[in-house]
Amino acid sequence: MSRIRTIARCGLAVLVIMTWTAEARNSAEQELASIRATKAGVDSKNNFWAWDAKRRMVTRITPNGDRVESDILPDAWEVDADQERGIATLSDGGRVINIIEWNGLQKRSIHLLHQGSDVAWLRGSQIAVTPRTTGPCVEIWDTSTGEYLSGFGTCPDIKIPSSGAVAVRATLLRYDRAHREIVTFDAFRGDLITFSETGSVKRRSHTQNPRDAAIDAWLKQLDRDARLRGGVSYEQIRKYPSMAIAPDQSIWLGENTDDRGITAVRILQDGTVRRVRIDVQRCASKRFVAWKDDFVFYPDPSSPQTSCVAVRRRE
Repeated sequence: MSRIRTIARCGLAVLVIMTWTAEARNSAEQELASIRATKAGVDSKNNFWAWDAKRRMVTRITPNGDRVESDILPDAWEVDADQERGIATLSDGGRVINIIEWNGLQKRSIHLLHQGSDVAWLRGSQIAVTPRTTGPCVEIWDTSTGEYLSGFGTCPDIKIPSSGAVAVRATLLRYDRAHREIVTFDAFRGDLITFSETGSVKRRSHTQNPRDAAIDAWLKQLDRDARLRGGVSYEQIRKYPSMAIAPDQSIWLGENTDDRGITAVRILQDGTVRRVRIDVQRCASKRFVAWKDDFVFYPDPSSPQTSCVAVRRRE
């Protein structure tokens, strides 16, 4: 296992190295220090964005440190944000995609064929969604017309029992703009599949999680309890809460944390899986995003962890 170091910051106390100009760096650092993010990403203009599900807002930070906050959004399961195209929210239990401008104006509402688990902007007006229980691995929709364009990839259908507990698809979804690839990772089963924009498979890989046996035992107990009650329990279990894509096309997943940092899974372009130790002295989190030459770490605002942000140089 390789090891890489970071300089971390919490609150307004900032000690971090970035690759921007001094003025832009300082401004961006100050803005990043105050974000609260349930989910974060980078848009087509290389802006960092952060969605706070509790506040129901998205914050956008430019590379120069300018900050924009959205209006209050409807409740959502997942979001993806873009400076020009707006904020895509997966709402109504994953059944609807809403396209909302930063000022809160709703531009489009799309009723999906299948209940979704994640959403991502592609190029132009196209958007991708990953179905939650049945259907293809990825569906493509046109947000300008609301039309369904295509679906591709074969993912296992989840059979819903008359009683018991079942783990639905827990797919994380990202778009690699530099290489025009759609990246999916089933954060429960550990399966990575990347697709071209036309649906051909570019890469496959599988990752085993150290907690697999414990989670399987917990799910079996949940199933027994649900059967005794005569009820059905749908569980979306994400052993990896976020996925980051580096410029070299490697996929990064946070696996474990401790008081010294995190263990991350790095999946190389050829599908090779490696584990990397990342030293994060404060604010160690399994949630992080690749932005410019850095990783930005952030905890979920709903967690008991103190709100903080850590930034480290990728190596």
